[in-house]
Amino acid sequence: MFNGERLAEIRIVRNMTQEQLAVPLGISKQMVSRYEDGKNIPQSETVKKMAQLLSIPIKCFYKDNFAFDTKSSTVFFRANIDTSKKVRENIKIAGKWGYEILKANEKLSNPFLTLSIDNNLTIPEKATVLKQKWGIGDNPVENMVALLEIHGFNIFTVDFPGLKTEACSQIINGIPIIVINKNIGTAVRQRFSLAHELGHMILHRGIAHWDFEIRNTELEKEAHEFAEYFLLPMKGFEKSLLPLKIEKLIELKRKWKVSLAALAMHCKNTGLIDASECDALHRFISTRGWKKFEPLDDEFEYEKPYAMGQLALSTATDKDTFLEFFDKVLLPADIIESLCSLPNDTFTGILNGSFDMNDTAGFEQLDLSDIGGDHNA
Repeated sequence: MFNGERLAEIRIVRNMTQEQLAVPLGISKQMVSRYEDGKNIPQSETVKKMAQLLSIPIKCFYKDNFAFDTKSSTVFFRANIDTSKKVRENIKIAGKWGYEILKANEKLSNPFLTLSIDNNLTIPEKATVLKQKWGIGDNPVENMVALLEIHGFNIFTVDFPGLKTEACSQIINGIPIIVINKNIGTAVRQRFSLAHELGHMILHRGIAHWDFEIRNTELEKEAHEFAEYFLLPMKGFEKSLLPLKIEKLIELKRKWKVSLAALAMHCKNTGLIDASECDALHRFISTRGWKKFEPLDDEFEYEKPYAMGQLALSTATDKDTFLEFFDKVLLPADIIESLCSLPNDTFTGILNGSFDMNDTAGFEQLDLSDIGGDHNA
């Protein structure tokens, strides 16, 4: 049957309002809402037009929804106050579709399911234990993206300038999904955000959605603390600290790949400097105009996800195998490319030459022309 929720997701990702979709269809936005809520089923001609307007094959509207099981978490999402509902919906859909790509590739086993850390430890201790489990010890994390991918975290990319955060995450049916907002902020901020999302999944995987919303500020601080100690382990960091001046802070940034502001705060939190010294460093950073763009930011490259693109390419090695993969995932080809950090036209050229947007073969149940109007579900 026609999946109204899928219509809503595609419309949102295509950055189109219900009214903008309704006008060229010659219907009201209320009718579009009824389609999306499953209260009405559109006629075949309406489905054809929607497919054309949204640049997708008709069959994408018929993908069944998957169920969330008890191993799923809420969406760990920052910037809850100053980010629009539309952008928040986009980022949540991206995570859900990332899971669908993994499911279509039959890559749903994950070592994260067996990862266990003593819950009685403090947050800094948990971060330290995880680094030890992963064989990093007290050393800097050279590449945060690669580290997460090696250990089974699935990282997808989006480009939402209106989203004032670098990443969000969710555990879906036991599978950890992280969505990076492409090229927002700086490379070092993105690294910290990835460590922050890792902290949420380690610390808060059992938190209910309503509880996360109520305790958002508290839980954000906990994830922030985890990220701080994961990237700046106390023992390793102490050894690199000398009497702290801004020149030394820049030197530390080069080694640990963490922002000057975060380094100064970490020094205060660990007792290496006092509050007045930390305030002095932050004032210096502010007066130099370094709050948004610091020294060395132009030297660090964004760490780009690799695993999801390779997974997609290994599955879709030619036209036939891509079409087989597409029939499982039923997502817009350009969105698959974007989520998996693949170049434009990796798959869209194959798809555009293989489907007729007006083809309704296999969907004869939509031929409701004898009813004379859209069919009530």
